[in-house]
Amino acid sequence: MKLTTVQRQSYRNTKEELTYYGSDYNKFLNKECNHKMTVINLDCVQYKRSKGIFRIVESKHKNEGMASTQKEIFSILARIFRYLNSAPIGIKFELFEIRGNYPYDEVVIIDYLKGTEYVCKDRLLFKKFSEFELSFEDLQKYCMTKSLFSYQLEGGQNDNKVCG
Repeated sequence: MKLTTVQRQSYRNTKEELTYYGSDYNKFLNKECNHKMTVINLDCVQYKRSKGIFRIVESKHKNEGMASTQKEIFSILARIFRYLNSAPIGIKFELFEIRGNYPYDEVVIIDYLKGTEYVCKDRLLFKKFSEFELSFEDLQKYCMTKSLFSYQLEGGQNDNKVCG
């Protein structure tokens, strides 16, 4: 029997629950499981097969910060990704936080592997970066140095820049 319509009953019942919990499973973990663990939602996982790049991105609004639990997980992921990037497996791993508001005319891009932070004021450059047409390293070529945030990450240097 071929199903043409999928019906499901959501475990998230209110508008607030739909936005707070990224999935029914996240609500289940929060409401019915012990809290002796950290649970975060990942906003975006990208894989560009033709370039061999695997990227995780956490997206925040312009003035929104990352929770300490998310920072902890990203620090762990950064260590794992640095290790994987040193292995000859043919895939480059990237880990970014993007801060900005649609239409993304000005975006802060934080590279968690290097501990670097750039402000991109060019939507087209940001779009090319998002589509893997412009690497983070190439995006840096369009940046001018400007101190924006006090930013420290284990194993990375502080490098705050602006581009566009």
